[in-house]
Amino acid sequence: MSYLDEFKDDVFISYAHRDNKPLAEGEKGWVTRFHETLENVLGVKLGANPVVYRDPKLAGNDCFDETLMREIAGTAVFVSVMSPSYINSDYCRKELDEFCKIAQQRGALSVASRSRLFKVLPTFVPREEIRRLLGDLDKTVGFQFFEIDPATNRPREFTTEMDPELRIKFLEKVGDLAYDMCDLLKTLKGGGVAHDEPAKQAITGVVYLAETTSDQTGARDQIKRELLERDYDVLPEDELPDYGPDFVEVVRKCLRKSSLSIHLVGEYSARIPERESRSVVCLQNELAAEHAKDGSFARLIWMPVGLSAKDEPQRKFIEELQQDPASQAGCELLQTSLEELKTVIEDNLQKLRKPAAAPASAPTGPARIYIICDAQDLKAAVEVADYFHGQGLVPVLPLVEGDEADVRRDYKENLVLCDAALIWYGSTNEGWVRAKLLDLQKAPGFGRSKPFLAKAIYVAGPETAQKKDFRNYEAAVLTNFEAFSPAAIQSFVDQIKAGA
Repeated sequence: MSYLDEFKDDVFISYAHRDNKPLAEGEKGWVTRFHETLENVLGVKLGANPVVYRDPKLAGNDCFDETLMREIAGTAVFVSVMSPSYINSDYCRKELDEFCKIAQQRGALSVASRSRLFKVLPTFVPREEIRRLLGDLDKTVGFQFFEIDPATNRPREFTTEMDPELRIKFLEKVGDLAYDMCDLLKTLKGGGVAHDEPAKQAITGVVYLAETTSDQTGARDQIKRELLERDYDVLPEDELPDYGPDFVEVVRKCLRKSSLSIHLVGEYSARIPERESRSVVCLQNELAAEHAKDGSFARLIWMPVGLSAKDEPQRKFIEELQQDPASQAGCELLQTSLEELKTVIEDNLQKLRKPAAAPASAPTGPARIYIICDAQDLKAAVEVADYFHGQGLVPVLPLVEGDEADVRRDYKENLVLCDAALIWYGSTNEGWVRAKLLDLQKAPGFGRSKPFLAKAIYVAGPETAQKKDFRNYEAAVLTNFEAFSPAAIQSFVDQIKAGA
């Protein structure tokens, strides 16, 4: 019988006594509530009652006796409730050191590439303090039971008391922890032999979900949770290194295993690894763009609606994402709701699951022209569409009704199938026009197999000084602030007919 068959307890919870003091008389301490919730949720996921051990520390002394050593030696999974009090506790450090020493001696600190040490952070602890405590063992991301309030820049701890929103977040985070813990315990219950082959056969795919900033941690957790529930592997599994060259190496390795990367952009700039000048968010985006050059890898960059940078480095990064084609190489840049992002993720994953097929091609017959315009300009664009129709061409106007997912799906399909594109610069601004030009560049990533016969920007009223001076070298600029005249677009029509 191997060491991994001899576990007495499923989970050992290591914590500082101070972190379990009730905030008010008659209430339970945070650790007690965490223990009870984890035990219940883990039991549901396992389909059996787990054995979760926690030393009540009722005596209040530091007696590290043989009974406690036996409990630690006989536990499958060790949970460190890491708080400032935990970091400063010699007693807690002894528990942690004893578990790691026994596990390392028996060659089983990790099983099936998963660490048996779980970090739970009930409140903010500086990264360097955790690294100082754990050293080389600090590899896992950990489970953060708090969020940074953007208004005050202070942590808001998840709890089961009072605030319903924080209670839901507490339960969701326990669910995330139990999900990972359940998977590891099932592997250990199989005799310590990792079920690598069956697991690989069951996995639907691999997704790189980039490390983000604290204001987007909740969104990242939601996406990760849903991907895991649908049997996707989500990378990186462990915390990314602080040392720049190691960081780059680990990210590249994860990207090579993945078919899709997802990058969430928040209000603040992220940490900067040692020997690097760019934040981890910027670096992951650059490395993913580099990996996407061969066209076999998809990536999504998402910003919440109304995103406003809170510091200058992040402002520059967001501006770069929106305007620099290199930053958007092989990707979709989305500024939508979180639910719409989930829909786009599913669309991409469905595409990746399907067997490779011949690229989509436009229907045979007259050339199709996609008139890309805002809903405010649709009425004016109809007149131009009628003229195209009279010239024996097929105008295609955008879908402006229906849900967000349908509108975006129609937009992408037209970028793939239409022969030419006319971007309408009327009620919108120059940033909107640039975004549409970038989408034309990204059309091959959506499945387009041949170049456009023609691309043009129709600069219409209302007349402004910026529009009068508008220049672009990627597409023809057709300026007409007056009533529609065929002469304004005839060169565009002639180019399409010549190439058709």
